[in-house]
Amino acid sequence: MSLESAGSFIKRVGGDKGFARCLDGVDSREKLLEFAKVAGYNFTHDELKHAVISAMDLSEDDLSAISGGLSIDYKVFFDIVSVLGC
Repeated sequence: MSLESAGSFIKRVGGDKGFARCLDGVDSREKLLEFAKVAGYNFTHDELKHAVISAMDLSEDDLSAISGGLSIDYKVFFDIVSVLGC
């Protein structure tokens, strides 16, 4: 498991709209981690959480404070953040 794998996953989600659409039915941490594993990524919940925060260049407080007005690219990240419970 690795932070690098989590970062690669986030980059793919952000850059591959078809891959990102596959996350539409993912509604739990377990499903998200299983989806990633099947896609060839191996990371923990905490590693993914840190990768999301790093990819967005936001603090955890920023993530908690933001609501609405997001571009479609960031919607995917916030969907993941929502599943992670950040």
